[in-house]
Amino acid sequence: MKFCPNCGTKVAEDTEFCPNCGYQFKNSQNSSAEHHIYDGAENNDAQMSREAHNADYNGNYDQKKPQKHGHGLVITLIVIIVLLLAVGGYAAYKFVLTPGTNQQAASSSSSSSSKNSASASSASSSAANSSSADSSASDPNISANDANSLLSGMFSSAADDVSSGGDASDISDNFVDGTDNAGYQDLANWVHLQSNNDKVDSVTMDVQNLTTRGNQVNFQVKYDFVQSNGNPDHIQVFEWHGKMVNDGGNLMIQTLVGGSKPISDYDQN
Repeated sequence: MKFCPNCGTKVAEDTEFCPNCGYQFKNSQNSSAEHHIYDGAENNDAQMSREAHNADYNGNYDQKKPQKHGHGLVITLIVIIVLLLAVGGYAAYKFVLTPGTNQQAASSSSSSSSKNSASASSASSSAANSSSADSSASDPNISANDANSLLSGMFSSAADDVSSGGDASDISDNFVDGTDNAGYQDLANWVHLQSNNDKVDSVTMDVQNLTTRGNQVNFQVKYDFVQSNGNPDHIQVFEWHGKMVNDGGNLMIQTLVGGSKPISDYDQN
């Protein structure tokens, strides 16, 4: 039995026409061939559909592959950025947000620097004290009052030698023995010259404007000549300088040099 495909009437298997609607049935051979042809077409269509679907899928798959690679690159960059931020955050916390560490390091450095400075200062001070001690032994500081007393007494003796015709030998005691006493020799020669000057009756010699620096002395000597011929007193002022030392507790002259030309030269009315 079979059914009419047009109206659904049940008919015998070998029926060629449907008694109800007149539909012509195909013979079994044609039907089988038709069926197989349909199946082949259906199979071909299905195969073509599957191939098209596979081609479309493969194409989409191939297009998505680079995108997957791109996603991997983005993820890698994100990981690197996160790591950099983590390292930067740790560094900020360690060195910026924890000032105690830096302060401690700075304090340690400052302490070390202070110790080094103190050591250098101590060494410098020791060297300075040592140098000062050596200087005190050879070149002590001379006070202006002590220097003025010594020089005033010596030049007063020289003036007396001129008036009394002395030989100025007494002033040699003011000089250090064994030193170059050229200053004493010059002064002694001057005393002899003035003693033999018939125009000079007497002379006074005054020390003035004396200053000291260490063991060095700078001063002026004012010569006031009383002339025997009745002329006004003649006054001359010379620059002198020299060095002094403590010799066995006594202040002595080591060197003494007088100017060859007066800085002032005039007659006093």
